[in-house]
This record gives sequence, structure tokens and C-alpha cells, in this order.
Amino acid sequence: MQIQVLGSSSFIPTIKGSWSSFFINLDNGDKILVDAGTRRLLGLRKDILAVSHIFITHRHPDHIMFLGALLRRMKRNKRKKILTIFCPVNAFYHIQGFIRFYNPSGVPEFVKFKTYTPNDPEILVKLSKSKTEIWAAAACHTTMAAGFGIIQGDKKVVIVPDTRPNCPTILALAKNARAFFHDCTFPTAVHTFALSKGHSSPEGAGIDATKAGVQTLVLIHTSYVRALDRQTLVTGAAGHFNGEILVATDNSTFKF
Repeated sequence: MQIQVLGSSSFIPTIKGSWSSFFINLDNGDKILVDAGTRRLLGLRKDILAVSHIFITHRHPDHIMFLGALLRRMKRNKRKKILTIFCPVNAFYHIQGFIRFYNPSGVPEFVKFKTYTPNDPEILVKLSKSKTEIWAAAACHTTMAAGFGIIQGDKKVVIVPDTRPNCPTILALAKNARAFFHDCTFPTAVHTFALSKGHSSPEGAGIDATKAGVQTLVLIHTSYVRALDRQTLVTGAAGHFNGEILVATDNSTFKF
């Protein structure tokens, strides 16, 4: 399983740090996308055109901004194969708007939507080629949001771009995960403020990683300025988690 972080930034992007998106190569032909916030996903060319499923965490623009542009590119390349998009039920209207901005004639015929209501961890789909299960669980954010678990056999990777720490459903999803990609929007010094905004900090991410018993913690959804100071982020999380701690930046690639 290879995960490329196309966009690692929080809701205030910079030239070098763009909005949330994760391209995941599951081997044996299965390629999926979690979120579509950054234009960087358009640069994957053949790989991005081969994506079979897109999983949207929630309706905020930094997670869906370039979905319409991606579909337009697929249409121009005469895509016929069904593309399934999973999204929270309250995100459907917003996503339709972003798609129509780039596709005035409407949603392309190859797109199939499946809405869901995030709650306790549940399976969304099984991908037969790579023998992978995709699970969803409710994140604790300011709107209906999800985190996703990608499970291949006894290996599980969990991606949660936006959540407060100590979210019971996310902790259940992440239990014993090989890797936990966790919201790290605000610095430890304003941890309480982070909670009020439905986000986390290095401290919160470290606490969650320990509670879930994961092997590796990957800090995501950071500001680019803070991401440059990786050691400060790692130190904040390391005060609460003894496992491996990594900091994602745009185009970081991780293999599990």
C-alpha cells in the first residue's frame, strides 16, 4: 500500500502547502482517492485517471475544491468506466455545486454517488483486486465528517484529516492500526483553541495514537509554516506517544 499526500495543508493554504488530498495505490490495479482539495491531483495524469473510487471526508471546500476539475479531465479523456464517489449525506449538495462549476452540462455519466452517514465504524466497500476493505467512522468536527480505514488483511491504515482528539468512533476505527494519519491543524500551545474549532494539535494526535495503540503516527492537515518546523511538531506528539512519528508535506509518499 502506497499513500501519496497530494495536499497536506490546513484550511489556510500556501504556495507550497495545498489543500487535503491523498492518492492511494493499493496494488493489483486498485487506486483510490481520499478527498479532492488540491489541484496537485490533476498532475498525476494516467494514475489519477485510473482511480476507481473517491472517498470524501466532508463538505468543506479545502476537501472538495478540485473534484469538478478532476471529473472534467476524466471526461475529456473519454472515461467510460464507473467512478464511485462516497460522501457524507450532507455534503452531496455542496459537491454537486463544485462539480457543475467545472461541468456546466451536469455530472458526467460515468459518476456514481453513494452517500453515507458517518457513525460507528462500518465497511463502505470491498475492492476485490487488492483484497481491500474501506471503512468509515464519524469524526468529531464542526460538520458531519468521516475518517477512513483502509484494511488489507491484518494491515490497517487510518486517515482522518479533520477531527478533535479523543473522538470515540475514530479511536475505535484506528485501534491497532499500522499507521494513523491524524489532524494536526493547531500547535500544542493552543490545544484548547483547536478543540473549539473541531481540530487537533500534536499533543492531541499523540494522545490519540497511544489510546488507539497504533505503530506509526503521521501528522497531517498542518499549516506549511508549522510543517517546516517538523521537530517542534514531532516533539509535541512525542510527549504523549512513543511510536514512530512522521510529518507529511505535499507530495510525501509513505509505504506500508
